[in-house]
Amino acid sequence: MCELYRTQIAEGRYFLHEHPECATSWGEDCIKNLLQMDSVDQVVGDQCQYGQEYQGEPVRKPTTWMSNAETYYKTWENRAKAAEERARGNKAGITAAAPEK
Repeated sequence: MCELYRTQIAEGRYFLHEHPECATSWGEDCIKNLLQMDSVDQVVGDQCQYGQEYQGEPVRKPTTWMSNAETYYKTWENRAKAAEERARGNKAGITAAAPEK
């Protein structure tokens, strides 16, 4: 995956990597190395800012995006305000779990 991202960068194309903020993948060496590149950055946004819901209630679910497309990733950096978080609660654990089969 990281090799593909490096190829995208080398050929002047964009890539997008998205995982939950607490995912262990953010600690992988290849991800850390990509983040050392000047053209790559990461931002964190809450899914409730983009309409994610569970049973009609907003779901906070902090999500991290890594990309070399600055024009786009800066727009994803939306965090719920503290008061809204308390009012909505945090149901991220429910939606982050694998679906039942």
